[in-house]
Amino acid sequence: MTEVPKRHFRAVNLGLNYDSGPWSNRGRKNDSPDADLNVQCLSSDLSRDSMDSIEKKPGFRRFPSFQIQAITLILLAGFVPAKLAAAEYEITPSNYQQVLPNRTIVAYMGLNCDMGSYAASLFKQSMYDLKGPDLGTININQSSFLRSELPIDLGSIIIIKNGEVIASSEEVKNWLDIAGYTGKRRWVSSTLQKHGITFSGLTLDGPDRMQPDAGPAGGVDLISGLLALYRFNGDLKEETGKNIHLRIDSPVFQIMDDALHGNGEYDMKSNATAYLHKPNLPGKKGFTVAFNFRLEPHEGKPCLNEAFFSVDGGRMDLACHDGTLWLKLEGYEDMTIGDDRYWIDIYTLDQAKFRSNQWHTIVVSLDLSARRGRIAFDGKRLRDFRLDRNYLELTQKSGDYDTFKFTQFRTGSVLKGFVDDFAIWNRPLTGQELLAYHRQYARSGNTTVVDNKPDREELNLALLKAAYKGDATAVSNALDQGAQVDVNFQGWTSLMYAAHFGHADVVEVLIEKGADALIELNGNHAGHIASNQGHTQIAQMIEDYMNTERFYFERSLKEPTVRHRSIPKAPR
Repeated sequence: MTEVPKRHFRAVNLGLNYDSGPWSNRGRKNDSPDADLNVQCLSSDLSRDSMDSIEKKPGFRRFPSFQIQAITLILLAGFVPAKLAAAEYEITPSNYQQVLPNRTIVAYMGLNCDMGSYAASLFKQSMYDLKGPDLGTININQSSFLRSELPIDLGSIIIIKNGEVIASSEEVKNWLDIAGYTGKRRWVSSTLQKHGITFSGLTLDGPDRMQPDAGPAGGVDLISGLLALYRFNGDLKEETGKNIHLRIDSPVFQIMDDALHGNGEYDMKSNATAYLHKPNLPGKKGFTVAFNFRLEPHEGKPCLNEAFFSVDGGRMDLACHDGTLWLKLEGYEDMTIGDDRYWIDIYTLDQAKFRSNQWHTIVVSLDLSARRGRIAFDGKRLRDFRLDRNYLELTQKSGDYDTFKFTQFRTGSVLKGFVDDFAIWNRPLTGQELLAYHRQYARSGNTTVVDNKPDREELNLALLKAAYKGDATAVSNALDQGAQVDVNFQGWTSLMYAAHFGHADVVEVLIEKGADALIELNGNHAGHIASNQGHTQIAQMIEDYMNTERFYFERSLKEPTVRHRSIPKAPR
């Protein structure tokens, strides 16, 4: 296989998401030549390390490294022998009749571009020890030869036996179930077993989740090993006297009501970060972080695609989507030769009873020596989680844990809500200490405010009318008050209106607010509409937007959309 240029790719949605997320062809039946799609992707020369030095434009993000459900494709790079056990095939309309019969193939649905090739190579690496079935890649734009009643999407993993698609990762209801390295390997393994297909490999490194243990020996001493404590009592003072300052960028972050508040607006530069320096770095045995948090609703959801806390830009992330909290661990090694190495695992905190506009406490402790992670939520222990040996291997090569943020740039996520009593320890806490934090620092109270905003339907109509007329200020105001960015009138979304009539400033606002650029009208999405009307600049803006890590992550978590056939009419 030709060496793939080093790219950091996310389409998730790790995350996404080139990873089990609903795209425009979800559920399509590949039964005609015109079933091919026209999904495009651009090249990108951004590396993980060079990203911060590149001039950025709000609303756009060019693959700095991979997110979440995509997350999840990038997940999988490391630990690959020089030669894969399975044969590899690029399956095309010209060779499928020769390749598919009389064999079983585990295939990845991708794109023929540098990013697509890179993502496909990571998929293959994730199956590094699979023996029996072969591995394949298929360009989703040239996949009409597949005969299947199963849903197939960009980023799907499918299993083909004797020319028939017998399984698709799109059948999994919750993308978190197959997110991460372990989730994908488990799904392929269980699916092959279900269909009676002989194979070997895809071994797992022990159970993912375990019952809580007592933790390291010792009693309760929350002062021991405490590196930093921020109470946010009207200032950013660090309480231990170690002078580890927390830097924030306003107006995205500010001190409010004796807490740190983030407004959730992603401008690609604003941050709230604590930088640790020697000798104040976490020890080799592990570290612990804890804080009170209160997330605010987002677009009518309890939370939406939000990684609200990140260690070292992704080595550990806490995130929330639609009321479900989850934790991501990423190991990474920058290789001078060949593909960079990744290891990602995702753990849902399904035992956590999360509510928006309500204070919660969370304590996450990584015990590296015991290969175990421990979590306490609102004063109760959740199931422990396993630290994979490959994750530990890569984290040891990546250096110390030294950056703690309430922004995750790679997925375009910013804390939307409040944080208080933020603490960092240079050691894993004992089981008793995990619970003691809640007793000592927990905040209480429901902070739901009276909603005096206009009715949602009125706001949606105001948004559509403003986009139709080209009033960018009115579009922004309607969205800020709660209008749904992808609402439509007779199939026309605000982004389609702006693209059709050439309202570039409106398009920019909608992109910044996360509009879904893949919703189709009569087979055309907003980019096609702009191009058909001769608005080449807008078409390029939308194409650039669709090739960002942030877009792929958010798009992967949205429900399929209804397609309409219509001409643009003024919304009413």
